[in-house]
Amino acid sequence: MALQVKVPQDVRDYKEKIIGNMSGRQLIFGGIAAGIGVVVCVVAYFVMKMPVDAFGWVIMIVDAPILAFGWYRPMGLNFETYLKYRLDFQSAPKQLVYENDKEVSMNVHTNRKKIREYDDE
Repeated sequence: MALQVKVPQDVRDYKEKIIGNMSGRQLIFGGIAAGIGVVVCVVAYFVMKMPVDAFGWVIMIVDAPILAFGWYRPMGLNFETYLKYRLDFQSAPKQLVYENDKEVSMNVHTNRKKIREYDDE
């Protein structure tokens, strides 16, 4: 019986798994999100005296963007690379302005008249 190993089609898509099914990137951003979640819990419960069910929503809202950097890969890009491309696209001018050189434009128009004269003959 032969040993079978699954090889990805594109080697660049391979991500080394550190713990369980999480890559190092996911583990780092998950740890950061967990740490910030604990800080939000302590501040919301002890300082702001919020009920437990209310600050659960706050933790989700705060941690979702952080977790996106670890897990979300739009079009195979890291989230920060995607955000950079997206912001560059959004800040680029939307209307392209083309200018004609007046002399070139006049030559084209005079040549069209000559072409029309040949067609009439």
